[in-house]
Amino acid sequence: MAKKSDSEKTDVTRALQRRRVWKIKPFTRVKDDEKRYERLSRRKVMERAQDDLDELDGTEERVLAVDLGTKRCGLAISDPLGVIASGLGTLEPQDEEELLKRLGKIIRDKDVGRLVVGHPLMLSGDRGERALDAERFAEEAGKHLRIPVELYDERLTSVAAERSLREMGIEPSRAKGKVDEISAVLLLQSYLDRRAREE
Repeated sequence: MAKKSDSEKTDVTRALQRRRVWKIKPFTRVKDDEKRYERLSRRKVMERAQDDLDELDGTEERVLAVDLGTKRCGLAISDPLGVIASGLGTLEPQDEEELLKRLGKIIRDKDVGRLVVGHPLMLSGDRGERALDAERFAEEAGKHLRIPVELYDERLTSVAAERSLREMGIEPSRAKGKVDEISAVLLLQSYLDRRAREE
């Protein structure tokens, strides 16, 4: 049997050395010197994430907020954990019955567990006509929508919304719908923050 030349021995040695080089790619492949490669599949990752979700106490719910107006109603909705509020546009219903129907559809489609209605108290804290209308609407909404309904003080949310639009270079008088939507977002975010503090 022919002996290998020095150059061939060198090539073999280099090949063996290359085989012992570790190359680790996070979350995809781990090489052990004496074990096989093990792959962490996407399915396993998803299963572990689902297990983490299953361990939650089940109190998480989306919250829908409505900022009542004479012509439009601004809407905002939270994430499933009830932490961040996002705008959901506006509604321009013909009457209260239509508003309740459209809110009911959103509640079903978005899996909402609670409704927050803006309570437009006066700066003094007294209840004016608009505040009384909001109270009456909240009562009716609770009967028809069959989820918890809360009133939440919305004083100054419209002022803050208009200020936010001006900071973005948008004139509020030309974007009434956006004012209503941002007002609902500010209303809901304030509600979520207060709830988190109380917990």
